[in-house]
Amino acid sequence: MRLALLLALQLLLSFAPVPARAADYSPTPADFAEIDRLTGDYYHALDTGNYRAAYAMQTPGLKAMMSFAQFEAMNRDGAAGRGPVKARTRTGVTWYLDPPNAQAPGLYVAVDFVAQHVTVVDAKEYLVWYRAPGETSFQLMRHEQTADLQPASGPPEPAPAPLPESRGNSIGYTSVREARAALSARTDVTLRPMEGGWFVVVVPSENAIWSFTPPGHAAYPAAVKRYTVESNGAVSLGMSALCEASKAACDDLMRQFQEMNAAIARQMQGGKGGEDAAPAETSETH
Repeated sequence: MRLALLLALQLLLSFAPVPARAADYSPTPADFAEIDRLTGDYYHALDTGNYRAAYAMQTPGLKAMMSFAQFEAMNRDGAAGRGPVKARTRTGVTWYLDPPNAQAPGLYVAVDFVAQHVTVVDAKEYLVWYRAPGETSFQLMRHEQTADLQPASGPPEPAPAPLPESRGNSIGYTSVREARAALSARTDVTLRPMEGGWFVVVVPSENAIWSFTPPGHAAYPAAVKRYTVESNGAVSLGMSALCEASKAACDDLMRQFQEMNAAIARQMQGGKGGEDAAPAETSETH
């Protein structure tokens, strides 16, 4: 039963990865990792109001077009009008090496997203990262959003009550980045880059599956660990998480995983003639 529950959890995560489109450049795993890191850090800075950190990631040319004061005011006004981000989904990554119509030679990486905010739905936006010839780091050259945004219909739904937080660190790592690096370095795990930038690590020896939120996600960075628990002949799903985003975004993430766990439990109950299989207690560290 314990193995069946873990297999059901893996099946839920087994949708095929979507490879990034490469226009004329074959990115290395290190390239992908760096773009993911930068994109995640940039959106995390914007979503948490750390505009100074976001501004620092821009190219000198982009900074010359807009001072920090202008950048901060523009983003504060935009955030106030749209409301907090509820979801942001990556829809594509395209790599261009020395494109003929570019401002300068180098590697350009376009990252496309669709976002939903409290008062705006289907906001399309994209980032362009640039790495000059001979350089090893990328800088943000462009961040654009579509202008024809449609407001969400009706007043926003009332926010649910905050979820309780656990005391101490139940996930075993001090940061999401540390957890991902440590798990990725293990030889007894299976790494699964997933659709939209999700990163999943399956640890068979611990009957556990780790899910890391993708860059740009409202709850980035976050790590959710789900594992099977057996007690008195009953098997259930336990869950612990480390989330470094806003409290509201972290709570939304936990609710989504709680719903998935409940769906798995119902599936297992139906398949086993009512045998006990239910979500176990959840712990969240913020």
